[in-house]
Parts: sequence; structure tokens; C-alpha cells
Amino acid sequence: MLRCIFILLILLSSAPSSRAHEIGTTRVTLDILADGRWRATILTPPSALLARLAARMPDIPPDTGVDAYRPALTAAIGFEIDGQLSEPKPVSVIVHQAEDKDRPAVAEIIAEGALPPQAARAAWRLDLVASAYSLSIHHTGQQQPTLIWIDGDASSALFPLSGAEKKSLANILSDYISLGFTHVLPRGLDHILFILALCLYAPRLRPLLIQASAFTLAHSATLALTMTGLIRPPSNLVEILIALSIAFVAVENLVAPKPTARRPLIVFAFGLLHGMGFAGALREAAPVSGDLAPALIGFNIGVEFGQIAVIGLYILLVGFWTRSRRWYRAWVVSPLSLLIAAAGAAWTWERLQAAGYL
Repeated sequence: MLRCIFILLILLSSAPSSRAHEIGTTRVTLDILADGRWRATILTPPSALLARLAARMPDIPPDTGVDAYRPALTAAIGFEIDGQLSEPKPVSVIVHQAEDKDRPAVAEIIAEGALPPQAARAAWRLDLVASAYSLSIHHTGQQQPTLIWIDGDASSALFPLSGAEKKSLANILSDYISLGFTHVLPRGLDHILFILALCLYAPRLRPLLIQASAFTLAHSATLALTMTGLIRPPSNLVEILIALSIAFVAVENLVAPKPTARRPLIVFAFGLLHGMGFAGALREAAPVSGDLAPALIGFNIGVEFGQIAVIGLYILLVGFWTRSRRWYRAWVVSPLSLLIAAAGAAWTWERLQAAGYL
């Protein structure tokens, strides 16, 4: 039991301060131009960018603009063409200040380079990103871009420079299943804690499956509605309410010793919020229109696999064999629920501050 609490404390200590959804906060557009050049436009949060650049150039004084880190920034952009690195130059950086509470500040980085004659295939890498981000490749004269998801600082798969390559349905599904899974495990700590709170409240399999099904149905609906543009809730408010939902279910674990009939309805309502949160992670880097349906299906499948994995890990680490023990509530449910409630309350406060409500 102490091991479980220790693992949870490590996860909480390494969690982002205010936002839990980083997928899509960095976006890269790569233009393959007809005049033998390439141009990359990188949009990323300036605070995270400065923190990573400062770690690479610690001698730069604090509160220095992004432009002072030009050498580290240039070195972090890797574009290999037929196995040879194409050095990006020039590199320009513009920081756009926040327009409103739902449109945060963004750093726009523009890098250009030369394309060798008869260049065939290339791979992209950006060493300054910790989470999955999208690379949208545009070829001159072709309307449909190619969208590739890249996991953090890893290199992309090879892609052709001569024209857009249509991805197969299987590849699209595979990409978004992987993206959905990693958005929950290991990167979605808020969703992990929400599912863990459900496990603690319903140690028996049947009520847990009822709650998990209600949550799945709800977040699948709002994910689709948000991604298709039928609803567009303010992302900052959604993030705040998600944090509140985590605190709520954890507190209910403490005050209600036995599952109630209303619990699946509460979980369903909070599932609607979490679906909007999942969509917010994809909205800014949405798949091209023709790939939207398989992307949504794949992402949902990945999320479900992630949730099943969290439940499976709970069974493995704690086990339903403890539910009939006298000490289960005192030594498992109460301490873990207290930690989850504290995390939800802390995230609520931080997100209120980040949104400018406090």
C-alpha cells in the first residue's frame, strides 16, 4: 500500500502545473516550395519553449527574450533529407501575446532551408517538445496536406518530398489509437486519477464497469461533437471543471462509504467534460477533413485502451482481493482519495489563476 502511495506522489510531483493536456499545443507546418526550398512554421507555448532553451544555454541571463537562444533553437531543429541534415537558416522568432483567456500566448518560429536537387525523402525532428505534436506537410500545387503525429523529440517517419502520400485507413487508425492511449497513459494524469477514483469507489467489477461505461459513452459523444464543431466550449473553463470533477469524485469516495444509484449519472456528467478536454487536445491540430472519422474512432479506441490499462494496473497493484479486508477503506480508499482530492483542488486553483479568474 505504501508503494502505491509513493508511486502516486511521484506522479503528482512530476505533473504539469496547470494544464494536463499538451497534445496539440505545439504545431508544425512544413511547406515544400517549388523554388527548391523548405519552410517550417512552428507554433508552441513560449513559456515551455524558454524553459527548455534555458536548460540548454544556462549562461543566458533570466528574463531574456527567445531570440537570445538562437543557437540552441537552430540546433534543436533537425530536417534530414535523404539522410543528410539540412541546416535551418535563417531562424526568426515572434512571440504573439495572449488575445484573450481562451487564446494563450504563442511563439512563432520560422525556419527555412534548401532542398537538394532530386531530393526524395525526408524526416523531421524538433528537440524542444515533450509531448506529441502534429507535422502538417504542404506541397506546392496540392491542396490536401499530409498530417504526421510525432512523439516529443523523436524523429518522424520518412515522408516523400515529391508530393503528398495518402495514408491508408489502417495507418490513420494506428496513429490515433497510439495518440489516444498515450494521452491517458502516461501523460493524462488528471484522467488517470479520475479512473483511479472510480476504482476506489467501486471495488467490485460490476459497478466499476457500469461507471466506466457511462464515462466512455459521455466522453465519446462530446469528443465527436467538439471535433466536428457542433459545440465549442471554452477550453480554460473545461480544464477547470475537469479538475473540479476529480476533486468531487475523490471527496465522494470519502463521505459515501457505499456506491449510490446516482454515481453513474455523476460519472456520465463528468465524462461529458472529459470528452471536451480530449477534443481540446486535438482541436488546434485537427486531422484533415477526410481523415476526421477514422481519427476520432482511433483516438477513442486508444483512450479506452488507456483506461483499461489504468484499471488493470490498479488491479495488479492493489487488487480486488483487498476489497473484503477490514483495512481496505482505512488504508487504501481513504489515503488515496485524499491525495486525489488534493491534486484536483490544487489543479483547480492553478487553472483558475492561469485563466485569469483569480
